Amino acid sequence: MNLSLAIGVKRMANKNALVRRLSAVEPLSATTVICTDKTGTLTRNEMTVCQLWIPNTQINVTGVGYEPKGEVEITYGEYESQVRLMLAGAALCSNAQLNHPPNSNQWLGSGDPTEAALLVAAIKAGLKLEELQHQAPRIREVPFDSHRRMMTVLLEGHLQLDNTGNSQYLVFSKDTTLDVLQHSRYLWHADGKLELTQTQREEIAVANDQLASQGYRVLGVATSQGGAKLKQLGNNLLEQHLTFLGLVAMIDPPRPEFANAIALCHRAGIQVTMITGDYGLTAAAIAQKIGLVKGKARIITGEQLGHLSDTQLRQILHKDKTNLVFARVMPEQKLRLVEAYKTLGHVVAFTGDGVKDALNLDRNCCGMLTNSLNYSLS
Repeated sequence: MNLSLAIGVKRMANKNALVRRLSAVEPLSATTVICTDKTGTLTRNEMTVCQLWIPNTQINVTGVGYEPKGEVEITYGEYESQVRLMLAGAALCSNAQLNHPPNSNQWLGSGDPTEAALLVAAIKAGLKLEELQHQAPRIREVPFDSHRRMMTVLLEGHLQLDNTGNSQYLVFSKDTTLDVLQHSRYLWHADGKLELTQTQREEIAVANDQLASQGYRVLGVATSQGGAKLKQLGNNLLEQHLTFLGLVAMIDPPRPEFANAIALCHRAGIQVTMITGDYGLTAAAIAQKIGLVKGKARIITGEQLGHLSDTQLRQILHKDKTNLVFARVMPEQKLRLVEAYKTLGHVVAFTGDGVKDALNLDRNCCGMLTNSLNYSLS
């Protein structure tokens, strides 16, 4: 018995599957539900910025991958300064790097793929990253976390983009559109910042949803400027009264093998449920593309999940077996979903590519599958 399990572990290790306990191999073959992350698991985790949006204007960005070859298709004039400021801010509010190894034609991104894609888009707009960092060096960062869903940087100096004035300090925030919008009080305009109206907030939300429903991952970008008082603000106040700049939409294509893998799971009687921290409409669009849901997806957000009792959650999981998508969930909520499926008598496997998914290894799953659902069929 032990020899058989050891052989099974070795075979799974050869396919990059992590097994925490030998005893996990045997029940893995009896899996009835696979809970899967989206980004980097169902998708390639290779982001490319394809669309930009500023009020009343949508702009195409050409090119694919990390090679900074392509262009921002805008008629330079009225919107040029706003677009360049938005992309400069997104690039400066990033910790990724682009690398072009010697004797290689391939560009590589290190760090978060989303942030690497922002660097590429900035270069396509004619911006030089080293010059930006020299003009406005970073003096403080408020890192992204799953509760705020924003990243913010405080910069010293000003950008020579014709519209940032001579402010001593600059703030840029990016990430989830609705969270950035919630912290914004103004809207950037060619004639200066204007106070955001409710109508404008609704227009931004609609634009965000339209892009997300096409499978794009959408980020909002905002800024503020000021003198020494800005530097003295705490992290919470630093992210208040921002001026909203616009939206950046990027595509992370599904892995081509997953449509077939999920179809095989369904034929084997295995239910596959997407549980992701991404925006609901983006997640639903990807789920439909790969055949994970049939028809219109039922999206349950982390916020909605927080209001459900354990009994209500189990009722939903029992009733809706083919069209559920859980979005904007936190790691501890993924754990709760796994527990709920187990309570219903399921044997649960969890697949993900990030450390945040490892929480589900702890006595709650029969195993954790990495990188491909194909492993569950091996």
